[in-house]
Amino acid sequence: MDLIGVIEAAKELFVLDYREMLDMAVLQGVAIAGSERCCIIIENKKGELVIKAGFPKSGHGIGEKIDSDERGEKLMCKIISDGGMIWIDRPGQDQRTRYLRSLAEQYSISAVVFIPLFCNGEPLGLMALDFTVDQEKFLHSNLNKIKIFSEFVATAMSVLYRQREHEEQILRQSRLSLIGQNATGIVHNIRNAATTIGLTMNRLDK
Repeated sequence: MDLIGVIEAAKELFVLDYREMLDMAVLQGVAIAGSERCCIIIENKKGELVIKAGFPKSGHGIGEKIDSDERGEKLMCKIISDGGMIWIDRPGQDQRTRYLRSLAEQYSISAVVFIPLFCNGEPLGLMALDFTVDQEKFLHSNLNKIKIFSEFVATAMSVLYRQREHEEQILRQSRLSLIGQNATGIVHNIRNAATTIGLTMNRLDK
C-alpha cells in the first residue's frame, strides 16, 4: 500500500463509531505494515492500560488490563511516557519483552514494534505490531507509513471519543429533563388530588 492508500484507509476511521474504529484500525494496521498481528492498548481515565482491540481477535485478551510487569506494564508505560517508537528484535529473548516468550514461540514472532498514540500532546495508549521472520522485510519499507497511520488512529480515537462523550452528555441532559417534566406532572397531579380532598373534607365538616 502506498502513502495515498494509507491516507484513504485512515479516512475510513472517522466515519465509524468508536468501537468499530478500533477494530478497523488494527485490521488496517496489519495490512499497511505487512505484519502478522496488531493490537491497540488504551490508557483509560484511571491510568490503567487495557487491550481494546486486536487482529486477529483471538490471542490478544481483548478487554483485559495490562496490570503487571509480567504482562509488559512497565515497558508500555515507558513507551507512552517517552513518546518514542520502540522496535524489538527477537522479543522472545529480550528482557524487556520476556512476557512475550510463549507468544513469540507460538506465533513465530521475530520482531515487535510499539508505537505510542498521541493527539495534541495527550497520551492515549499504543499500537503494537508483531512480525514473523518472513515479514521483517516489510518492516523497514513500511515503517514511515506505519507512523503516519498511527497518527491518524490517535486523532480518530480522540475525535470519536470526545464525540461519544458529547452524545452521552446530551443523552444525560435529555434524561434529566424528562425526569424533571415527569416530576412536575406528578407534583401537579398530587396538588390536584390534595385540593380535591381538601374541598371534600370542608364539605363533610359543614
